[in-house]
Amino acid sequence: MVIKEKNYWLETVTTPPAQSARDLPDSIDVVVVGGGFCGLSAARTLAKRGVKVAVLEAETFGWGASSRNGGMVLTGMKLPVPTLIKRYGSPAVRKMYAASLESIDCVEQIVREENIGCNFSRCGHLEMACKQAHFDGYEESAALIKGEFNHELRIIPKNELRREIGSDIYFGGMIDETSAGLNPARYVAGLALAAQRAGACLYHHTPVTSIKRS
Repeated sequence: MVIKEKNYWLETVTTPPAQSARDLPDSIDVVVVGGGFCGLSAARTLAKRGVKVAVLEAETFGWGASSRNGGMVLTGMKLPVPTLIKRYGSPAVRKMYAASLESIDCVEQIVREENIGCNFSRCGHLEMACKQAHFDGYEESAALIKGEFNHELRIIPKNELRREIGSDIYFGGMIDETSAGLNPARYVAGLALAAQRAGACLYHHTPVTSIKRS
């Protein structure tokens, strides 16, 4: 088997042009450190509001996790909802869950507004149970999410799995049809171009080594 050692996503996109560190301005309203999803999205938003903004990236845009992930735009959080509620309480977790749903809408809106060709698709996601105990917790989680957040999840029992994935090796699954997928490298490249069009200055290979209070 041949092992692919390079990032597949980065092979599907051309890195957006950037300015040289030699051309850094003497003053700027806002400096964004890091040119990933968050940094480029912040720069785009600020520039659209008339703020003079520069993005400083130590490598190339989207170099780190923003282009080295599975391309999944998912609902929810890493920890199960029951665990989060026990730890932080229902009101705080309602806000967290609402933010996770809004973040998918936000990505979809940016893709549409900036016409970013990143294969964005509301394809949903399927979570698989590797143990019976995992599947036993799905029904509780789905009921809790429905009751707390009015968000519907669909339970897939083991005898229906083959229709979904062509296999019944797992103990069952849970589908959230709100989730999406995209090509993360193309998305980050599109964000960079959108930030530039809005007036942001982008500098790659420009590491920030220190910050001094003036």
